[in-house]
Amino acid sequence: MGVKHKKNAPFFQSMVKRINREIMRIYKDLELVEHLGSGLNRILKVYKKDSFIITQNFMRNRFISNTSPINEGVNRLLKLIEKYPNRKIPFFAKELETSVKNIERWIKKLKADDKVELKGSPKTGGYITK
Repeated sequence: MGVKHKKNAPFFQSMVKRINREIMRIYKDLELVEHLGSGLNRILKVYKKDSFIITQNFMRNRFISNTSPINEGVNRLLKLIEKYPNRKIPFFAKELETSVKNIERWIKKLKADDKVELKGSPKTGGYITK
């Protein structure tokens, strides 16, 4: 196995360096990547630094948490729908910095739990809490 990092390891203090800015710009324009360089910060909101094992040759992630990221996402989405009713899925995806697919899954769960509903037509309507 690997050697665990020290709490002040340079990995967690470093900035993202994009090797080829032009390729990254193209990926961003094609919406193949989200916010450039935002992944680690989002992971660290849910998982602790000790879920990373860093050695000279590789990095391994062990995503162990007491809270389910899915349930946390569903709860955050519900609060956002309460705060901003009648909004559509892309709005929530942008606000929560996640994919449209995740929001669709979370809304499906909230609908199954009878907590939200679509008000209006699928094309022009938005989601509200019940």
